[in-house]
Amino acid sequence: MATATTLCEQRVRGQTVATYWEDRIDAYRRSRFRCFNEGDTFVANQASRS
Repeated sequence: MATATTLCEQRVRGQTVATYWEDRIDAYRRSRFRCFNEGDTFVANQASRS
């Protein structure tokens, strides 16, 4: 565990899915989802970078 990992909650069709979100660079390499804090709702967006 090199960097701190943050647990983000993603809402999918009324279901709650937990996704791990790390630093920007780490998120692109390790996680394929980026968590954005919008008010009290966490929205995970797919990071597309080729």
